[in-house]
Amino acid sequence: MAEVIKGSEEFTEQPAERRTDDGETKLVRTWLGPQAGLSAKLIEVNNMSPTPESTKSFNGVPAMVQATFPDQEDDEDDPAARAEAAAVWELIPQQINKPLATHGYFNVSGSALEMLEAADEAIRKGTARKTNWDAAPYVGYHIQSYVNHRLRGIDTYVAFTYIVRRTVVFNSATFLQAEFPTAPGARNLPGVITTWERIGVPDSAKFTKPKIHSAKHNVFGDGQWEDLELDEWLVMAPSVKWQRGKKRWELVREWWGAEKWSSALYQYGTYVP
Repeated sequence: MAEVIKGSEEFTEQPAERRTDDGETKLVRTWLGPQAGLSAKLIEVNNMSPTPESTKSFNGVPAMVQATFPDQEDDEDDPAARAEAAAVWELIPQQINKPLATHGYFNVSGSALEMLEAADEAIRKGTARKTNWDAAPYVGYHIQSYVNHRLRGIDTYVAFTYIVRRTVVFNSATFLQAEFPTAPGARNLPGVITTWERIGVPDSAKFTKPKIHSAKHNVFGDGQWEDLELDEWLVMAPSVKWQRGKKRWELVREWWGAEKWSSALYQYGTYVP
């Protein structure tokens, strides 16, 4: 069973299925969500237009509402729009372990790199405790705190980002071809940096561009923190699965977010090393 969109407390529609019984094809639509909203969702689905031929519900975790409709595939002229309407969107948190020296509390300027390298060398030699890291030329760089962390075995810290995932099920070869652009530098080619707006997360997904809370770089003093929007998204290579029995494809595409991606490593990234 498909997943509920992470981060949502409302019912979320899953990829629709077509089922054939006695030679007649039906469209089966499924919604998953919280138990508290089951009765209201069932009433809503029963009042849909066109009216479902049948509905059923399951008061589990998650709760489920399922409805069967006449298959209107032959009457619809836009299979791409139909597939997109049934797409599942997810916002997935991702934990990243990063070197301690890259934390904004220590990496406050270009000069800090030399200070941190000196501290690392002293730790390697076993002489770190013999140096006053709060005295010149280390004043303001929090090198003593960095050394204290390192001597306690703390070499990394946890940072966070988000992944946007889109899962779409379809039976149109034309739709499949459109998912694999051939134009040089197309913004949805794997390895290219794109924007949140170009990803095209629909309002029905119930989530917006995420933020992370991070220590500022290039400042001195304690308590310098900020909320950062993830403005740049790395397009990942999509996966495709052909479901032979159901004669349809399932395509999963992901975008990995960051405040900025390197312009030297990725096209359209804006961070200049």
